[in-house]
Amino acid sequence: MSDAQPDIATTLFTLPPDAKFLPVCELSARLRAAIGPVEAGQSVITRPGFRVTTRLVPGPLAELIAEFRTPSRLTDAVFRFARAQDQDPFATLDLAFDALATLVEARILVSPESPDASAPAPSL
Repeated sequence: MSDAQPDIATTLFTLPPDAKFLPVCELSARLRAAIGPVEAGQSVITRPGFRVTTRLVPGPLAELIAEFRTPSRLTDAVFRFARAQDQDPFATLDLAFDALATLVEARILVSPESPDASAPAPSL
């Protein structure tokens, strides 16, 4: 397996089918207490079976991440999202870029050809 980082300008990224979005309001009281104060509309995203820290994301970022259910370049997904939200695509990319790069680094958004693009096989 290569440790090389993907070229985020040209690589297609996808949200693997095992990635889970859960609205914070649907979590148990114990888990909500562990998270601490949250804003309305926030969700958590995680990948069961991966050593990926659960991430707290605001509602609009969760909607943007959902654009990756279909493999897309970062810029294409941001453009579709911004157009649907009647927002400036360049401003949206500027606001979302660091969060998207973090999700790529955390292997929540992955190349469709990557072994991480599918759910991990059960193991002991």
